[in-house]
Amino acid sequence: MEGVDAPSRMKSQLRHCQTLLEQAEQSFELARFDEVLCATDAVLRVVDDPIECRSDELLFQALMLRVRCRLKFERFDVVLKDCQRLLGLVALDQPSLRRAELLINMSFAHSQLAMHELALRGARMAWQDAQALKNIPLASRAIERVAMCHLALGDAVEAERFMQEALGLIEQQGSTYERVQRYSNALHMVCGLHDSYLAQDNPGMALGLLARASRVVAQGSAAAQAIDSEYLRTMWEANVARWLRRRGEAERAQAELLRLADLAGVRGWAAIRRSAQLEMALIAEVAGQRSAALDLLRALFDPPELRVRDGVALPALEAQVRLHAAVGDSAAVARVLEQLVARRSARAAAVRQAREQLPGAGMGIMDTLSQTGR
Repeated sequence: MEGVDAPSRMKSQLRHCQTLLEQAEQSFELARFDEVLCATDAVLRVVDDPIECRSDELLFQALMLRVRCRLKFERFDVVLKDCQRLLGLVALDQPSLRRAELLINMSFAHSQLAMHELALRGARMAWQDAQALKNIPLASRAIERVAMCHLALGDAVEAERFMQEALGLIEQQGSTYERVQRYSNALHMVCGLHDSYLAQDNPGMALGLLARASRVVAQGSAAAQAIDSEYLRTMWEANVARWLRRRGEAERAQAELLRLADLAGVRGWAAIRRSAQLEMALIAEVAGQRSAALDLLRALFDPPELRVRDGVALPALEAQVRLHAAVGDSAAVARVLEQLVARRSARAAAVRQAREQLPGAGMGIMDTLSQTGR
């Protein structure tokens, strides 16, 4: 009887795991990332058993979902370890949707760990896979990743060129949801490029970039009204508000950012809320409203147990240093500088650790891929 019951019990467990993953995908779209990690861990405890209930299909789905989630938490070192496992579940000798998606995620993690050569190679391989598969939306995602790699390398011209190519492709063929994703990421990159141009004392290039992005804003805003995902629509609107601030439309940007921060706070979307608070603080700083700016900058670190991403935390701490220095509060400057140095040191340590643990494996993976069928 036990021999009859065991297969039935295994099928039941696998069906339950599939249901958990479907629910986790929905949680991911709502930015409930803690729920996603709990679900993927529960699934992995079942499907990663080589004897009882092994399922490579569900194992791949669970690991890939965990990778996407851990990227949100900036756990890039463990992301790459999961990616190495995932590579064992895809065919290395032929292009596939799975391999391309995996390469895109690996590229993002490599880029964040300052492994820029690996990041660019992975993105280009994903692009080649998408071309071989004649998958235009996938190609658009891969080219967007190529653009981001060039941005990280400081090549603003190539970054903008590839981003425009990615948008051109998704406009040819892609769902409205996918188009909004690409438009939102493009506008996010525009804001980053703008800040980079200003840091290089090149305001002309910065203003020209913002003007060229007007088409993206118009098309993205129209598309965003047609999607069901409130989270993606809110993310898009937050990027539009960031673009407005850089164009000098501070009052309009402030009103939008306040609305979006309140909405994100109610929904529990900490990343959007914190980004909006940072932007509002920068508006207040320029307006000379130092107290209001500092209140916003402190608030974005709440709740303290929920880590703030470096892309928001570092400029927030830098702004606090400027504001305290402006009123001569040397004790506060020293206190915030200590936090800033600790943040930067922790990030540098994570990069060093990843480079020590993963370079051979990462380069070996890329070399293997580049030699198979290419």
